[in-house]
Amino acid sequence: MQSIIEGVDFQKLAKDQLTYLLDESLEMRQEISKSMASMYNMDDIDMLLADPKCSKCGNAATQRCSRCKGEWYCGRPCQVQSWKTHKAICDILTEK
Repeated sequence: MQSIIEGVDFQKLAKDQLTYLLDESLEMRQEISKSMASMYNMDDIDMLLADPKCSKCGNAATQRCSRCKGEWYCGRPCQVQSWKTHKAICDILTEK
């Protein structure tokens, strides 16, 4: 552990991270979102969900967004109503 931390300028590292994480530009937020989304495989996360809930109404969900697999819905009406808000997130999550 000592050999790992020797020679590391932690103040510079912290400053760089703050600049990166606090950058509020749309491009930076999209880059961070893509990076975070790429860490997760939604199929593997399914087993952690006890009872998925509809992201629109909160009822028990049986369907999810076919593009990003990240949003759950109780049916098509809730999915259609939610699309305006979900589209931006879905586009980021599915962009390659």
